Amino acid sequence: MSKSFWGYAGAAVAAYFGQWQIAASLLAQGVGAERQRKARNQAREADNAGLQDCMVMADLQPDAPRTLVLGRVRAVEGVRRRWASGTHNENLTLIVSFAGHEIDAFETFWFNDLPLRLDVDGYVETPAQLTGCSAVRSGTTAILTKTGHGIADGERVLIAGFSLPEFNGTFTVFNSAADTFSYAIANAGSGDPPGTPGTVNVLSPYTLTENVTHYLTGTLDGSGEASVTLTSTPIGGTVSAMWSTGTGDASEQGPVTITQDAGLDYDLTGGRLDAGYQVSWQTVEITPMARIRTYLGTDAQSVGTDLAAEYPGHLTATDDFAGIALAVIDLTYSEDAYPQGIPNITATMRGAKCFDPRDDSTAWTENPALHALHYATWDHGWRVPIGEIREQDVIDAANFCDTSTTFTLGADDYTLERYRCGIVISSAADPRSAMGDIMETMAGRWGWAGGTLRMRCGRMATPAFALDETWVAQQVGQGGQASAGPVVRISNGVPREERVNSVAGTCIDPAQRYQALPYPTVSDDVLIAADGAEYRLEADLPGVNHIAHAQHLASITIREGQAPLRMEIMSNLSAYRCELFDVGEVTLARYGMTDKTQEVIGWRWRPAEGVQLRLAEITDEMFTPVDTLNGRDPAPNGNLPSPWYVAPVTGVDVDSDAEIQPDGAVLTLTVVTWDAIVSQAVLTGGRIEVQFTRANAIPATGDWPSWIEQGGATSATIPGLKAQAFYLFRVRAINALGVRGPWSAQVLHLVDGDTGAPDNVAALAYAIKPGQVAVTWAASTALDYVATELRVGASWAAGTFLWRGAGTEYQHPRPDNGTYTVWAAHVDSSGNYSATPASLSVTVDDSIDPASGESVYVEYSIDGSTSWHSTFTTGDLWARWKIGLAGAWGDPFKIVGEDGSAGDYIDFIFKRAASLPSTPTGDTPAGWSDAPPAANGNPLWASTGTKTPAGTLVGVWSTPVQIEGDAGTPGQNSAIVYAYRRNATAPGGPSLTCTYTFSTKTLTGLNNSWTTTVPAGTDTLWVIAATAADTDDSDTIASTDWSTPQQLSGNDGGDGLNSATVWLFQRTGSATAPSLPGSTLTYTFSTSVLSGTLGSWTQAVPAPAGGAYLHVTTATAVSSGATDTIASGEWAAVRLLSQDGTGGTDGLRGSLKGYAYGQYGISDSSWSDGHANRTINNMLTGATLTSTLATTSHLRIGDTVIEGNGTTWSQEKFWSGSAWLLPGTVIDGNLLVTGTISGGVNINITGYGKFEGSAAYTVPYYGGSISVDVALAAGTAATPASEVGVYGRTIVSSGAGVMGINTNTSSGDGVYGEGDTGVTGYANSSNATGVRGYGNASALSYAVRASANNTVSGSRGLWADASAAGQIAAYLESTSGTALQVVGTSTFSKQITSTLATGTAPFAVSSTTENANLNAALLKGKTWAAPDPIGATTPSTGRFTTLRVDATPTASGAAVATFSGLLPTGSAASTNSWAPINFNGTQYWVPVWVD
Repeated sequence: MSKSFWGYAGAAVAAYFGQWQIAASLLAQGVGAERQRKARNQAREADNAGLQDCMVMADLQPDAPRTLVLGRVRAVEGVRRRWASGTHNENLTLIVSFAGHEIDAFETFWFNDLPLRLDVDGYVETPAQLTGCSAVRSGTTAILTKTGHGIADGERVLIAGFSLPEFNGTFTVFNSAADTFSYAIANAGSGDPPGTPGTVNVLSPYTLTENVTHYLTGTLDGSGEASVTLTSTPIGGTVSAMWSTGTGDASEQGPVTITQDAGLDYDLTGGRLDAGYQVSWQTVEITPMARIRTYLGTDAQSVGTDLAAEYPGHLTATDDFAGIALAVIDLTYSEDAYPQGIPNITATMRGAKCFDPRDDSTAWTENPALHALHYATWDHGWRVPIGEIREQDVIDAANFCDTSTTFTLGADDYTLERYRCGIVISSAADPRSAMGDIMETMAGRWGWAGGTLRMRCGRMATPAFALDETWVAQQVGQGGQASAGPVVRISNGVPREERVNSVAGTCIDPAQRYQALPYPTVSDDVLIAADGAEYRLEADLPGVNHIAHAQHLASITIREGQAPLRMEIMSNLSAYRCELFDVGEVTLARYGMTDKTQEVIGWRWRPAEGVQLRLAEITDEMFTPVDTLNGRDPAPNGNLPSPWYVAPVTGVDVDSDAEIQPDGAVLTLTVVTWDAIVSQAVLTGGRIEVQFTRANAIPATGDWPSWIEQGGATSATIPGLKAQAFYLFRVRAINALGVRGPWSAQVLHLVDGDTGAPDNVAALAYAIKPGQVAVTWAASTALDYVATELRVGASWAAGTFLWRGAGTEYQHPRPDNGTYTVWAAHVDSSGNYSATPASLSVTVDDSIDPASGESVYVEYSIDGSTSWHSTFTTGDLWARWKIGLAGAWGDPFKIVGEDGSAGDYIDFIFKRAASLPSTPTGDTPAGWSDAPPAANGNPLWASTGTKTPAGTLVGVWSTPVQIEGDAGTPGQNSAIVYAYRRNATAPGGPSLTCTYTFSTKTLTGLNNSWTTTVPAGTDTLWVIAATAADTDDSDTIASTDWSTPQQLSGNDGGDGLNSATVWLFQRTGSATAPSLPGSTLTYTFSTSVLSGTLGSWTQAVPAPAGGAYLHVTTATAVSSGATDTIASGEWAAVRLLSQDGTGGTDGLRGSLKGYAYGQYGISDSSWSDGHANRTINNMLTGATLTSTLATTSHLRIGDTVIEGNGTTWSQEKFWSGSAWLLPGTVIDGNLLVTGTISGGVNINITGYGKFEGSAAYTVPYYGGSISVDVALAAGTAATPASEVGVYGRTIVSSGAGVMGINTNTSSGDGVYGEGDTGVTGYANSSNATGVRGYGNASALSYAVRASANNTVSGSRGLWADASAAGQIAAYLESTSGTALQVVGTSTFSKQITSTLATGTAPFAVSSTTENANLNAALLKGKTWAAPDPIGATTPSTGRFTTLRVDATPTASGAAVATFSGLLPTGSAASTNSWAPINFNGTQYWVPVWVD
């Protein structure tokens, strides 16, 4: 009996004889059941999906799977490489991949959930402000109109200027069109904003927008006017100007009226005549904090070639990243742009280019049918050959997916393609599941039939067959009888647990930043009423990116569930032509069916059974869009502020006042106010920063002093600013995240001081002293007194500044003779002058000059108070002088300036001359120096002049004065002293008199809880101030001198909240979620420890041994205290974090090392390749064979075998791929060996081998042995005569094959050798040397020392060989010593030749012993045939044994024989002496006797 249709639960495979063709998406009781099972699977995986979300950027492992992007999606693959750079690592570069293939284009990049705007170079940019915008209301939606606004869906905007407040604020844009866009507003009030048009600013937290201050300076003309041109376009209302004269405490300032002429040109009026001016303004400067450069993933792209030079050490030219769509992203750190760290980076992109069989083109598409074809053939996907895919199915489905269709959502109609897809698929995904996700987007089905992949989209095809009773056939059994089984099986109805009458879920919404958001639930109210309950299916659609499509697919699901009829029919061969997914009309009267449309979802043929068809009912109405869907749920975004945007502070104003302290000191109080802040992000946890700076000393770095107030403050009171000085003020807000808003428009303000004038100068007088004029006056009686200022001229207003300082006397160096009017006025801390300046007429003549013969003494010092010396030394800053040895030293004065703020300075120059020198001229007057020149007997003169910072003289040098005078009175010290106290209410001041020491800056005597430092605590902080002033090092401060206590800060706030996300992990053996913790636990913030009964849960990820499935749960701990309790119900649902994957395929085996004897008993005394082959084979197979093996195919390069016999012989070789070779060691560098290198080892040293050591080693020595310390011992025990212990060779001029040096000056050997031949040298070229020695010791030394074994006959101490003509076996040379000294017997088997020039005996013999055989051709240069006379000089007494005379016959025939000298005595025949005489060969004897 055949198997029931419902028994098949597995997916169908290729159909052949006896197998089913089954649609893979219909595996059980109908479509509804399939969708429900899939929904349940999705629900189980939902928690884990977030951890592998394509919207989350994470670091990728090198072997991470690739992702396939189809259609239009927003996604990211991950970070493939990252590095930091910059002086402080402030730049971060990320290489982020987005798809594992070539894509069509990147459209938009997102940082977190904010879309970016990029310029042509990839830098993030902020568009200009839009003005003149209008808006209308549509319920809770505002529709703004601005032609060509260019703002995209998802962008955050700041809207302002509308009269209705709900239209203003920070919003997210949706439904963006060419000239309009929408945003959600807070309420559905009535009316549209009238009147004033609004403005729109696109918010981009990834550009740094700053209001930067600029300034320029110059000089007003004689009318107090000037014209200036700004260098940049200012922010409206930020241009201001002021005039100033003098520097430091002597400076004066005042306002200047500035008006715009045209463009950047401005006019200044109303300033002081000829005074300097400063104009300041602000500009908006935008700095991008990110840059993105993209690569689409082509095979030809080369990221490294393009960028390696820009990122040395991080990219190389070979880093092409071919086939990967990626972006190189540079981030510049800014606490404002990235308050929460590196952003999550994603991109909206057009994915893969897909092949379209309709026209053989390849292009980007959103067509699901073409996506299915692309994935099926993708190299990293299913990899189905395209010939195994039914092309016509793809064409039919693609055409229907492109069909233009109108969908109705509420009151709105949308015209879209019938189906479209945008999806991301991992290469690690199950191909069947991935194909199902694509099919889901077009309500499609797929399956295998006849070895061919078939598919269809959600439509009813034209009927291709008509089935009636004539098709039905009875199955025949093996005996030929008809089977008793049914020929038609019918199933109808759906079990209650599988019913579907309502569908809800999520889809991707591009209008909401491509988030997966719920689409409105699709329900059949009639069906719900009939079923008596709602049966909802949760269906998430990650590949669907429009609500209309999502609701359409949901409605198809419901309608398919309401058509549950399924049939299995036994048919004759009429059904043989039917194919999978064919639609036919079924007419079976007995079952009440007439032309009922059915779809083939299974097909099988067997000879005995015929054709078995599986059919499912289908109608066109299942796939036709219904008239009305539920429509959009607006889900208002609200007016939550952007965490990256902080609004600028407005309404900044500055006012100031001054308080006169009991001691007369003036304490300024500057109040900065601004409009109230409305942002909760600033009001709660934020703060306000106020910055200020002297207007004529703006820091070049832009780092101004700051004053901080809480976020809800609307004013700040800043004490102690300089009175009568211009300051610039600016304000900004900082939210709770630390993101700083832009600076407000800066405000120029003149700080007010005491408006009352100090007392007039009294008792103004002068005295002529040698070389100077001393001007004196009475001390000021005003409490607020800072200095006395002197001027010279016709009036105070027109006078030239002369001096300013605290005291009662001024000493002026000798001026030119003449009468001068000197004016004097006191100055207070607010810059107020005496109401009526005092004047004095001063007359100067020659009487001012010192008396003749008096000397001026000058001394110098570094600090002006200690270590005075008479000679100027580099580093000296101060000088003093006196007249005569008995004279008093004058006050120290500074002679070398120090670095100060940019501005003019007073330059002192010096010169020695016998008389008054001429007034210097020019920037660097000749003959004058910056330091006093060395003493030369002439007086020292000085002149002063004003110079610009560049060293240019302003005006003229003063008349030179001779440096001399009496010591002045001590100056006055002054300081403002502060004291602090915490108290809930305003406290009283100190009640005791205190003492302030100027040199140590210490205050003693405070009481009533007042301190000189800010005390800790939570009460209000109060401050008081007093002025200490005295000519001594200390001053007393009475209790009445202190100012009234001022509140410096408010009470401390309460403790903030600690918060932490607590993670728990558990491993189990199954995917089933374990139980959550069942008891209340305690979390400690300082230690991050969770205490209590955790059960099997742990805070750390447990070891893999705990199970293949890793589960996770989280809870949030929040408390203002040190700990927080977490109840059991606070833990999140358990999620499956990870699970073990399946094992991978075995990798290639590595190299093996075997021991033939030790492992398998293969004994060898010489190497055997066959035994080495067998050893490795045994290791691979587990055998223990000892026979040889010729096969080498099982070997791998690097396999190593040690052969041996276990006692006397062992050798190791490795397999090179073609032969067994001895291993060698190549050392390119240094080798450090602790131990022994032994065995058959070749050491091939590239470079040089250096052996240093002093290890004891016993060596044979002269027939015995000796223990020596050696650095290198080399030798061989091999029998071949050709083997040597040490072999050295060189081929370069002056090189040495082996060189030994012993630096001991008493004894030792440079090279020592022992053996058949101790040392062998071989000369291979002309002028070469086989062995060369050099004795260098101061005592007895040997150039070459050789010793033969004294016990073996024939041993050679030194053996040298020259086998070719012209060669020299041994060459010995000494220019002053002895070249060769032989001790012992010497044997020569060849000729001995001396090339010594005539004049020196070739050799000297000390022995007088007779030489038995001396064979010489010449004796004293004569031959034996014609020797020199014998005994010619001193007659010899010797005798001749034989005396032979060869005579030549004369003309008469007589032979004359002559001889001289005596010959040895011959044989004596008698008592006579006989001498032999030979004539012509005949010997005669003649008697001889003594005369």
